[in-house]
Amino acid sequence: YIPTYIYIHTHVQPYTYILKIWVAEQLEDWLGFPVDPEQVILSHTPMKGLVEKYGSKPVLIGGPPRVLSVAQAYGYKKAVHIEQVVKGDPHVWPCGDHQFDEPEGEIIPMNDIEAVLFMHDDDNWGRDIQVITDALIAGVEERGSQTPLYFSNPDFVYAANHPLPRLAQGLFRKAMEAVYLGLTGSAMEATAFGKPNAPTYAYAQDAIERNAGGPVDIVYGIGDNPHSDIAGANAKEGWRSVLLRTGVWDGQSEPEHAPDHIADDVLEAVSAIVEGDYDHWRIIS
Repeated sequence: YIPTYIYIHTHVQPYTYILKIWVAEQLEDWLGFPVDPEQVILSHTPMKGLVEKYGSKPVLIGGPPRVLSVAQAYGYKKAVHIEQVVKGDPHVWPCGDHQFDEPEGEIIPMNDIEAVLFMHDDDNWGRDIQVITDALIAGVEERGSQTPLYFSNPDFVYAANHPLPRLAQGLFRKAMEAVYLGLTGSAMEATAFGKPNAPTYAYAQDAIERNAGGPVDIVYGIGDNPHSDIAGANAKEGWRSVLLRTGVWDGQSEPEHAPDHIADDVLEAVSAIVEGDYDHWRIIS
């Protein structure tokens, strides 16, 4: 039972590219109570805010191929995926046997691309860096300035089934910055959404209050990464941070960004919030 005065915060999920409705259904199954898709915020959801600017213009989409359908669902009518660029001209990325493939689809000129949206971690860093760099430099040559570049998540690592954290999109961005600087002598410009950046928390606050039907004074940000989950919640007025021992943080070392509370897992954190029982939590002063 969730008391009416408790609002269960939207689920900010940095490592999934499936549509919000699928995530809502999965959360309903896990939690055992209704979750509206509008209560779900993915790391790339704030990119919907760019549709007014780029919705009718050619944009390059990065991430697994399925994120193209997400971009199209958001309203990007002329979105093209990196994979389409390579299939249209296999010599764009002359590595591996695919360079001998017959071209498939149309050739997509990079000087037509007006923005790059990297929506999710991908598994082909070399190919993605090559194609995105082509698009960025084409902007300089065509319009006199680097093509705008947007990332959905700044995390360097994330927790997975491997005993050590895995490399994430933030480090992909670092690799891109090094390549762009080496090729052009200029620093790469980029905008990052996702935790701990302020636009994501502002978007989440708006969504919470829209679904709650009015102002919400206290929001609990629960997560396992001190550098993203805790830093972001600490920086947002009216938010309280809860650090979990089940993820990126090892549960032993002193976290660089001190949380308001520490819990063993999500169940303990949510139970304490709902019941108003914080006595068994470690309170960070």
